[in-house]
Amino acid sequence: MTNREIWDRPSQVWLVALLALNSALHLELLPFWLISITLGAYAWKLGQLYRGWRLPPKILLWAVGLVSGILVFRDFGTLLGHESAARLIVVLMSLKLLETTRERDAMFAVIANFFLLMTHLLNSQSLASTVLLFLDAAAITALIYYIQSPDRGATRLTFASFVSTLKPVLKLLLLSLPALVVIFLLFPRFQLRLPSFRPPPSKVGYSEDVSPGSIQQLVQSDEVSFRVRFLNGVRPSPESLYWRGSVLYEGAGLEWSPRGEYEYVPMELPTPPEDRPLIGYEVTLEPWAGRSLFAIPRIARFESGTAMNSLRPFVSQGGTLRLSLPRYERLDYQAWSIPEDAAPAEELPSALRKRALRVTAVDLAVLRDIIKEIEQVHPRPAQNAAEAQARIDAWYAAKGFRYSLDLGPEPARNLRDFLLKTRLGFCEHYAGATALMIRAMGFPARLAIGFQGGRLNPLGDTYAVRSREAHAWVEVWHAERGESQLGRWRTYDPTAGIAPLRLQFGGEAFDLPDRNFAGDSTLARQLLAALQNQGLSGFYYRTQMYFDYAQMNWSRFLLEYDAEGQRAFLTREIQIGGWRMQLGTLLSAGTLVIFVSLPLWLSWRRRKLVRKDPWLEAFERFEHELAARGYRRPPACGLRDWQSHLAKQFVNASSGELNSATSARESQISSRTLPSQQDSSTIVLGAYEEFIAHQYGESREADLELLQRARTAARRLPPAASPR
Repeated sequence: MTNREIWDRPSQVWLVALLALNSALHLELLPFWLISITLGAYAWKLGQLYRGWRLPPKILLWAVGLVSGILVFRDFGTLLGHESAARLIVVLMSLKLLETTRERDAMFAVIANFFLLMTHLLNSQSLASTVLLFLDAAAITALIYYIQSPDRGATRLTFASFVSTLKPVLKLLLLSLPALVVIFLLFPRFQLRLPSFRPPPSKVGYSEDVSPGSIQQLVQSDEVSFRVRFLNGVRPSPESLYWRGSVLYEGAGLEWSPRGEYEYVPMELPTPPEDRPLIGYEVTLEPWAGRSLFAIPRIARFESGTAMNSLRPFVSQGGTLRLSLPRYERLDYQAWSIPEDAAPAEELPSALRKRALRVTAVDLAVLRDIIKEIEQVHPRPAQNAAEAQARIDAWYAAKGFRYSLDLGPEPARNLRDFLLKTRLGFCEHYAGATALMIRAMGFPARLAIGFQGGRLNPLGDTYAVRSREAHAWVEVWHAERGESQLGRWRTYDPTAGIAPLRLQFGGEAFDLPDRNFAGDSTLARQLLAALQNQGLSGFYYRTQMYFDYAQMNWSRFLLEYDAEGQRAFLTREIQIGGWRMQLGTLLSAGTLVIFVSLPLWLSWRRRKLVRKDPWLEAFERFEHELAARGYRRPPACGLRDWQSHLAKQFVNASSGELNSATSARESQISSRTLPSQQDSSTIVLGAYEEFIAHQYGESREADLELLQRARTAARRLPPAASPR
């Protein structure tokens, strides 16, 4: 058989589709040059299959592969690690398609799909990825099944034949699910952090540097940043639901950035009040690169998950949750916070107080004019921080400041333009400018960034906090009466007076038709309810709720079923008691025995079933008789191809006998024996047709006796002239 017969076009198109799908899973990791090479290779392969294009020379493929490896090395500084490996597999497998003409090459390229799928699962363990894993593995295994089918090419590959090929594969995968569940539950759990040489791209937009437009860009995304489940029934109102990730002291105009706030200097947690319940919650963070953890301000207690211990979490001097090492995976933790109005007083160090009062000379020149305008209305200086906040809110309202996502063709890029010209901004504009105004009035202030609000999922009473809830606000130091160093940091959000609907509805406020963030809250609630319950938008919203609920429970299950979770499960469900210390050894040995003995048992069972199959026994005896006459089928030859080959050989043998009759007696013998040989050849070819119909389920009325008659017919065939 030729290579084209072994490796046919339908199989190659199937392989191109699988490689394209599994490469697309890594799309966010792939640079433009690699995507261009990959798409070009796919297009060239399809052109060769459908237009007869010539394949490129191997020297060109080797050159492109070498250059691709050098570029990947340039990006990562190494070829180790699953990030660089995923890029290399994507580009090299696309090039491999352009030299895939043999079955060995086909199997190599098909199995590479499993590696692409596994590297994707290293970056994402979401519920959707798990479902995709099952379907993708079924499609890959079905292609292997199709390539190895002895009757490949007997029928044209159509959707119906594809489904018929997929059925036994799905059955096999379903039968293997119990074994996979047992292995997942019983195999010893251990923590393995793969080396990452370059932070993966994050779907969750969060940066500790604040500048005009930085947070405005984040709210354009609807990606979930983290999910929250409240533990003890104590839950803040939507307006006061702040998830703080960072606090910043260094600001110049509208540009703010951290300057040493997050060195590893742990802070002692405050003693919680006895007369007020704490706000307890569990947070499940989505994968992204960074060291910030999010919590309601005034943390009183913090419990990290097992997977987080190696990252050394701590509470910084600014009261924020931090990691000593950056994270790239999904994490969970529990925290308890003190309600802001019940937080105990704390001391403000003089060095920190000095930083919280710093205003640059350039900014102070802008703010003096504004403070003079405020003093014209309020001649007496503000006596406390609360009074200063009220005066700033009144000045914003009097000057007609507006809150909007659309900042026009020339948005404000500095403090002067925002406060004196455009008076149109987003939360980062108001937070940065207000913090400086508070400082200019003599009160310590700092910028806080994180998220505000969240979308409540009524199915599980949980919140999904998305990128569109990203927010910036101000924290102002409220000193105790008669004290300058003792007091509390309190939340002051200037957005509350300018765009109250943004705080009441969180990111849902951006779905309002006219985005009037200062409109009537009752009307806005009615509009949002209509959007979430009517038509296609209502269906989409409810689907999101169900999926988000399933995703959160799936993430919690994966995170909680670590070594401690497995030990607790086995202790609770299996009651191992005193065997607890030997659990790892016992399960490891048991798993090893299963992996070794199960294939051996399946192999023995298969041979036993094969011996008991009367069809296979009769067919093997039939082919043995054919082989004795010289008609031996090659191992790599399919049944349908061999049947066609025999038919041609029988026709040629019959023609040869008639042409070689040189005497009347020989012609007379040929005329007597030829019909018998023709009957025998017809029976032999019919036997192959009958066995193919039985073996692949094309006929339920196959005749076993025909195979037995075919053995006799095979003995009457003339010897093969040139055995194949």
